[in-house]
Amino acid sequence: MTDFLFPTARAAALSTRLLTASSVERLLAAKTADESFRLLTDLAFAGPDAEIPPAENFEKYLFDALFSVKKMIFESVDSPAFLKILFLPFDLQNAKSSLSAFFRGEKYENIRRGLSDFSFFPKRTAFEILFEKKSGPKFFEAALFSARDFLKRNSDDFRGAERLLDAAFFAEMARNVLKFGDAAVAQFFEKRLFLENQKTFSRAKKSEKIPFLTGKISEPMILVDRDFFAVPDDFSEIDAEISLLADLFWTARIAPDSPINVIFLFSATQKNAEVFRILFAGKRNGLSPERVRDAVAPFFPLFPKK
Repeated sequence: MTDFLFPTARAAALSTRLLTASSVERLLAAKTADESFRLLTDLAFAGPDAEIPPAENFEKYLFDALFSVKKMIFESVDSPAFLKILFLPFDLQNAKSSLSAFFRGEKYENIRRGLSDFSFFPKRTAFEILFEKKSGPKFFEAALFSARDFLKRNSDDFRGAERLLDAAFFAEMARNVLKFGDAAVAQFFEKRLFLENQKTFSRAKKSEKIPFLTGKISEPMILVDRDFFAVPDDFSEIDAEISLLADLFWTARIAPDSPINVIFLFSATQKNAEVFRILFAGKRNGLSPERVRDAVAPFFPLFPKK
Protein backbone atom coordinates (compact mmCIF):
# COMPACT_ATOMS: atom_id res chain seq x y z
CA MET A 1 0.00 0.00 0.00
CA THR A 2 1.25 3.50 -0.79
CA ASP A 3 1.91 6.16 1.87
CA PHE A 4 -1.30 8.01 2.69
CA LEU A 5 0.02 10.69 5.06
CA PHE A 6 -0.38 13.46 2.46
CA PRO A 7 -3.85 12.46 1.19
CA THR A 8 -5.19 11.97 4.72
CA ALA A 9 -3.79 15.36 5.78
CA ARG A 10 -5.57 17.01 2.86
CA ALA A 11 -8.73 15.05 3.64
CA ALA A 12 -8.59 16.28 7.24
CA ALA A 13 -8.35 19.86 6.00
CA LEU A 14 -11.32 19.49 3.65
CA SER A 15 -13.40 17.66 6.26
CA THR A 16 -13.84 20.98 8.08
CA ARG A 17 -16.35 21.84 5.32
CA LEU A 18 -18.65 18.95 6.25
CA LEU A 19 -21.91 19.69 8.00
CA THR A 20 -22.11 19.34 11.76
CA ALA A 21 -25.12 18.98 14.05
CA SER A 22 -25.12 22.72 14.73
CA SER A 23 -24.81 23.72 11.07
CA VAL A 24 -27.67 21.41 10.12
CA GLU A 25 -29.80 23.03 12.81
CA ARG A 26 -29.01 26.43 11.28
CA LEU A 27 -30.05 25.19 7.85
CA LEU A 28 -33.26 23.74 9.27
CA ALA A 29 -34.02 27.01 11.02
CA ALA A 30 -33.80 29.00 7.77
CA LYS A 31 -37.20 30.43 6.88
CA THR A 32 -36.85 29.90 3.12
CA ALA A 33 -35.01 27.67 0.70
CA ASP A 34 -32.99 30.62 -0.58
CA GLU A 35 -31.92 31.51 2.95
CA SER A 36 -30.81 27.93 3.58
CA PHE A 37 -28.66 28.07 0.44
CA ARG A 38 -27.09 31.35 1.57
CA LEU A 39 -26.25 29.74 4.90
CA LEU A 40 -24.69 26.75 3.11
CA THR A 41 -22.44 29.08 1.10
CA ASP A 42 -21.57 30.99 4.30
CA LEU A 43 -20.31 27.64 5.63
CA ALA A 44 -18.05 27.40 2.53
CA PHE A 45 -19.31 23.89 1.81
CA ALA A 46 -17.72 24.00 -1.67
CA GLY A 47 -14.63 25.87 -0.45
CA PRO A 48 -13.88 29.54 0.20
CA ASP A 49 -13.15 30.31 -3.46
CA ALA A 50 -16.11 28.50 -5.01
CA GLU A 51 -18.37 30.39 -7.38
CA ILE A 52 -21.76 31.04 -5.78
CA PRO A 53 -24.62 30.67 -8.27
CA PRO A 54 -28.19 31.87 -7.76
CA ALA A 55 -30.14 29.70 -5.33
CA GLU A 56 -32.15 28.08 -8.13
CA ASN A 57 -28.85 26.71 -9.47
CA PHE A 58 -27.81 25.24 -6.12
CA GLU A 59 -27.05 21.89 -7.79
CA LYS A 60 -24.01 23.45 -9.47
CA TYR A 61 -22.69 24.48 -6.04
CA LEU A 62 -23.18 20.95 -4.68
CA PHE A 63 -21.46 19.53 -7.77
CA ASP A 64 -18.50 21.89 -7.29
CA ALA A 65 -18.20 20.80 -3.65
CA LEU A 66 -17.97 17.12 -4.54
CA PHE A 67 -15.81 17.69 -7.60
CA SER A 68 -13.27 19.65 -5.54
CA VAL A 69 -12.93 16.59 -3.29
CA LYS A 70 -12.47 14.29 -6.29
CA LYS A 71 -9.85 16.66 -7.71
CA MET A 72 -7.94 16.63 -4.41
CA ILE A 73 -8.02 12.83 -4.29
CA PHE A 74 -6.73 12.41 -7.86
CA GLU A 75 -3.99 14.98 -7.21
CA SER A 76 -2.76 13.45 -3.95
CA VAL A 77 -3.32 9.68 -4.29
CA ASP A 78 -0.88 7.81 -6.54
CA SER A 79 -2.56 4.41 -6.26
CA PRO A 80 -4.75 3.52 -9.27
CA ALA A 81 -6.11 0.58 -7.28
CA PHE A 82 -7.43 2.87 -4.53
CA LEU A 83 -8.91 5.31 -7.05
CA LYS A 84 -10.75 2.47 -8.76
CA ILE A 85 -12.17 1.23 -5.45
CA LEU A 86 -13.60 4.68 -4.83
CA PHE A 87 -14.73 5.79 -8.28
CA LEU A 88 -15.64 2.66 -10.28
CA PRO A 89 -19.23 2.77 -8.91
CA PHE A 90 -19.72 5.87 -11.05
CA ASP A 91 -18.36 4.03 -14.10
CA LEU A 92 -20.95 1.36 -13.32
CA GLN A 93 -23.67 4.02 -13.27
CA ASN A 94 -22.46 5.34 -16.64
CA ALA A 95 -22.34 1.82 -18.08
CA LYS A 96 -26.00 1.25 -17.15
CA SER A 97 -27.06 4.58 -18.66
CA SER A 98 -25.12 3.93 -21.87
CA LEU A 99 -26.49 0.39 -22.20
CA SER A 100 -30.03 1.69 -21.83
CA ALA A 101 -29.33 4.39 -24.44
CA PHE A 102 -27.87 1.80 -26.80
CA PHE A 103 -31.09 -0.19 -26.84
CA ARG A 104 -33.18 2.97 -27.19
CA GLY A 105 -30.99 4.21 -30.05
CA GLU A 106 -30.25 7.54 -28.35
CA LYS A 107 -27.42 9.89 -29.23
CA TYR A 108 -24.67 10.87 -26.80
CA GLU A 109 -25.98 14.43 -26.58
CA ASN A 110 -29.24 13.07 -25.20
CA ILE A 111 -27.63 11.24 -22.29
CA ARG A 112 -24.52 13.35 -21.66
CA ARG A 113 -26.06 15.29 -18.79
CA GLY A 114 -27.13 12.08 -17.09
CA LEU A 115 -23.61 10.63 -17.05
CA SER A 116 -21.51 11.05 -13.94
CA ASP A 117 -18.37 13.18 -13.91
CA PHE A 118 -17.09 11.23 -10.89
CA SER A 119 -16.08 8.09 -12.76
CA PHE A 120 -12.54 6.72 -12.85
CA PHE A 121 -12.54 6.36 -16.63
CA PRO A 122 -13.82 9.16 -18.94
CA LYS A 123 -17.59 9.26 -18.76
CA ARG A 124 -17.87 8.57 -22.51
CA THR A 125 -16.10 5.20 -22.15
CA ALA A 126 -19.17 2.94 -22.08
CA PHE A 127 -20.89 4.91 -24.82
CA GLU A 128 -17.82 4.69 -27.06
CA ILE A 129 -17.50 0.93 -26.53
CA LEU A 130 -21.14 0.28 -27.38
CA PHE A 131 -21.89 2.89 -30.04
CA GLU A 132 -18.54 3.64 -31.66
CA LYS A 133 -16.97 0.19 -31.21
CA LYS A 134 -13.87 1.71 -29.64
CA SER A 135 -11.68 -0.38 -27.38
CA GLY A 136 -11.71 0.13 -23.64
CA PRO A 137 -10.57 -1.56 -20.45
CA LYS A 138 -10.91 -5.31 -20.94
CA PHE A 139 -13.21 -5.89 -17.94
CA PHE A 140 -15.32 -2.91 -19.06
CA GLU A 141 -15.75 -4.31 -22.57
CA ALA A 142 -16.52 -7.82 -21.31
CA ALA A 143 -19.15 -6.52 -18.86
CA LEU A 144 -20.90 -4.39 -21.45
CA PHE A 145 -20.89 -7.07 -24.14
CA SER A 146 -22.21 -9.66 -21.69
CA ALA A 147 -25.05 -7.36 -20.61
CA ARG A 148 -25.76 -6.35 -24.21
CA ASP A 149 -25.99 -9.98 -25.36
CA PHE A 150 -28.21 -10.82 -22.38
CA LEU A 151 -30.62 -8.05 -23.38
CA LYS A 152 -30.70 -9.25 -26.97
CA ARG A 153 -31.99 -12.57 -25.64
CA ASN A 154 -34.16 -11.06 -22.88
CA SER A 155 -35.32 -7.69 -24.13
CA ASP A 156 -37.77 -7.17 -21.26
CA ASP A 157 -35.27 -7.86 -18.45
CA PHE A 158 -33.06 -4.81 -18.13
CA ARG A 159 -32.73 -5.48 -14.40
CA GLY A 160 -31.03 -8.78 -15.22
CA ALA A 161 -28.56 -6.96 -17.48
CA GLU A 162 -27.87 -4.48 -14.68
CA ARG A 163 -27.12 -7.33 -12.30
CA LEU A 164 -24.52 -8.65 -14.76
CA LEU A 165 -22.90 -5.23 -14.83
CA ASP A 166 -23.04 -5.04 -11.02
CA ALA A 167 -21.30 -8.38 -10.67
CA ALA A 168 -18.57 -7.52 -13.20
CA PHE A 169 -17.78 -4.09 -11.76
CA PHE A 170 -17.78 -5.26 -8.15
CA ALA A 171 -15.48 -8.08 -9.20
CA GLU A 172 -13.08 -5.49 -10.63
CA MET A 173 -13.32 -3.44 -7.45
CA ALA A 174 -12.61 -6.58 -5.41
CA ARG A 175 -9.48 -7.26 -7.45
CA ASN A 176 -8.29 -3.73 -6.72
CA VAL A 177 -9.04 -4.12 -3.01
CA LEU A 178 -6.72 -7.12 -2.98
CA LYS A 179 -4.12 -5.23 -4.98
CA PHE A 180 -4.29 -2.22 -2.64
CA GLY A 181 -3.75 -4.43 0.38
CA ASP A 182 -5.16 -2.39 3.26
CA ALA A 183 -7.14 -4.30 5.91
CA ALA A 184 -9.46 -1.42 6.86
CA VAL A 185 -10.33 -0.72 3.21
CA ALA A 186 -10.94 -4.45 2.63
CA GLN A 187 -13.25 -4.60 5.64
CA PHE A 188 -15.19 -1.58 4.42
CA PHE A 189 -15.51 -3.09 0.96
CA GLU A 190 -16.85 -6.36 2.40
CA LYS A 191 -19.49 -4.36 4.27
CA ARG A 192 -20.29 -2.47 1.09
CA LEU A 193 -20.76 -5.76 -0.76
CA PHE A 194 -23.00 -7.09 2.00
CA LEU A 195 -25.16 -3.96 1.80
CA GLU A 196 -25.43 -4.21 -1.98
CA ASN A 197 -26.55 -7.83 -1.63
CA GLN A 198 -29.12 -6.83 0.97
CA LYS A 199 -30.47 -4.19 -1.39
CA THR A 200 -30.57 -6.69 -4.25
CA PHE A 201 -32.41 -9.28 -2.13
CA SER A 202 -34.86 -6.69 -0.81
CA ARG A 203 -35.74 -5.42 -4.29
CA ALA A 204 -36.00 -8.94 -5.70
CA LYS A 205 -38.35 -10.26 -3.03
CA LYS A 206 -41.37 -8.73 -4.72
CA SER A 207 -40.65 -10.52 -7.98
CA GLU A 208 -39.52 -13.72 -6.22
CA LYS A 209 -36.55 -14.00 -8.56
CA ILE A 210 -33.20 -15.25 -7.27
CA PRO A 211 -30.83 -12.32 -7.86
CA PHE A 212 -27.18 -12.15 -8.82
CA LEU A 213 -25.04 -11.31 -5.82
CA THR A 214 -21.83 -9.33 -5.87
CA GLY A 215 -19.95 -12.03 -3.96
CA LYS A 216 -16.97 -11.73 -1.66
CA ILE A 217 -13.48 -10.45 -2.23
CA SER A 218 -12.30 -14.03 -2.69
CA GLU A 219 -15.33 -14.97 -4.84
CA PRO A 220 -16.20 -11.85 -6.80
CA MET A 221 -19.12 -13.19 -8.86
CA ILE A 222 -21.54 -15.85 -7.69
CA LEU A 223 -25.20 -16.80 -7.98
CA VAL A 224 -26.63 -17.83 -4.62
CA ASP A 225 -30.09 -19.13 -3.77
CA ARG A 226 -29.74 -19.57 -0.02
CA ASP A 227 -31.12 -17.04 2.48
CA PHE A 228 -33.13 -15.41 -0.29
CA PHE A 229 -35.82 -14.27 2.13
CA ALA A 230 -33.44 -13.48 4.99
CA VAL A 231 -33.66 -9.71 4.46
CA PRO A 232 -36.35 -8.35 6.82
CA ASP A 233 -39.48 -6.82 5.30
CA ASP A 234 -38.75 -3.51 7.03
CA PHE A 235 -35.23 -3.26 5.55
CA SER A 236 -34.41 0.41 4.88
CA GLU A 237 -31.76 1.23 2.31
CA ILE A 238 -31.32 4.73 3.73
CA ASP A 239 -30.83 3.47 7.29
CA ALA A 240 -28.37 0.82 6.10
CA GLU A 241 -26.38 3.36 4.07
CA ILE A 242 -26.22 5.76 7.02
CA SER A 243 -25.16 2.99 9.38
CA LEU A 244 -22.31 2.01 7.04
CA LEU A 245 -21.14 5.61 6.71
CA ALA A 246 -21.37 6.20 10.47
CA ASP A 247 -19.21 3.11 10.98
CA LEU A 248 -16.76 4.52 8.44
CA PHE A 249 -16.66 7.80 10.40
CA TRP A 250 -15.66 6.10 13.66
CA THR A 251 -13.04 3.99 11.89
CA ALA A 252 -11.58 7.19 10.47
CA ARG A 253 -11.59 8.87 13.90
CA ILE A 254 -9.48 6.16 15.52
CA ALA A 255 -7.06 5.86 12.57
CA PRO A 256 -6.36 9.39 11.29
CA ASP A 257 -3.64 8.24 8.86
CA SER A 258 -5.75 5.47 7.31
CA PRO A 259 -6.95 5.62 3.67
CA ILE A 260 -10.42 5.20 5.19
CA ASN A 261 -10.34 8.95 5.91
CA VAL A 262 -10.22 9.71 2.19
CA ILE A 263 -13.12 7.35 1.49
CA PHE A 264 -15.10 8.90 4.34
CA LEU A 265 -14.53 12.46 3.11
CA PHE A 266 -15.83 11.71 -0.37
CA SER A 267 -18.76 9.59 0.88
CA ALA A 268 -19.75 12.11 3.55
CA THR A 269 -19.62 14.99 1.07
CA GLN A 270 -22.02 13.03 -1.14
CA LYS A 271 -24.41 12.48 1.77
CA ASN A 272 -24.13 16.10 2.93
CA ALA A 273 -25.17 17.20 -0.55
CA GLU A 274 -28.09 14.77 -0.45
CA VAL A 275 -29.21 16.16 2.91
CA PHE A 276 -29.17 19.73 1.62
CA ARG A 277 -31.02 18.66 -1.54
CA ILE A 278 -33.81 17.17 0.59
CA LEU A 279 -33.90 20.18 2.91
CA PHE A 280 -33.91 22.72 0.06
CA ALA A 281 -36.67 20.88 -1.83
CA GLY A 282 -38.80 20.65 1.30
CA LYS A 283 -38.56 24.37 1.99
CA ARG A 284 -39.05 25.29 -1.68
CA ASN A 285 -42.21 23.13 -1.80
CA GLY A 286 -43.65 24.70 1.33
CA LEU A 287 -43.38 21.73 3.68
CA SER A 288 -43.73 22.47 7.38
CA PRO A 289 -40.53 22.72 9.45
CA GLU A 290 -41.54 19.50 11.19
CA ARG A 291 -41.85 17.58 7.92
CA VAL A 292 -38.53 18.92 6.65
CA ARG A 293 -36.85 17.84 9.89
CA ASP A 294 -38.44 14.39 9.65
CA ALA A 295 -37.10 14.02 6.11
CA VAL A 296 -33.57 14.88 7.23
CA ALA A 297 -33.69 13.02 10.55
CA PRO A 298 -32.37 9.65 9.24
CA PHE A 299 -29.08 11.41 8.41
CA PHE A 300 -28.53 12.88 11.89
CA PRO A 301 -26.06 10.13 12.97
CA LEU A 302 -23.64 11.49 10.33
CA PHE A 303 -23.31 14.92 11.89
CA PRO A 304 -20.75 15.29 14.68
CA LYS A 305 -21.63 17.54 17.60
CA LYS A 306 -19.12 20.36 17.95
